[in-house]
Amino acid sequence: MEKTNLDVIFSRIESQLRTNLAESELGILKDHGDGDEGDLRGTGTIPFTIKIDQNGNGEYNISKYGAGVTLKFDAIIDEPKGAKFNISLKCSKGGGGAWHDIATGSKFSGVIKTSFWGSSNIKISINSTVPNCTLKAKLSYRY
Repeated sequence: MEKTNLDVIFSRIESQLRTNLAESELGILKDHGDGDEGDLRGTGTIPFTIKIDQNGNGEYNISKYGAGVTLKFDAIIDEPKGAKFNISLKCSKGGGGAWHDIATGSKFSGVIKTSFWGSSNIKISINSTVPNCTLKAKLSYRY
């Protein structure tokens, strides 16, 4: 199954964690130049989509293990054209926020905190002035 949206980022975190654990077992854990061996670090840009219903509402939920990283992001909504959005991001371990009257093409930033001890629940709720469409965005992230 193809990974989409935030699942892509959490899969990268999990993969990096597994690599660090294997390197630690072998005694070859890499130092990133700051003396913090085994830090989980990453950056990237992913496409992000959410279906918007006939009432202009869309929702995305995910529950994943995030290894305690703090995920910082910048997002730009590319479609639908000519729309404005109200966005709510709720994270069970902290971060999140609310953004209002975000126009297509505008940039907004936020933080998602994850737990080292268990899964983090993330919920994104969107209200769009344009109904029956697919929100398409670019999400640049770093952790």
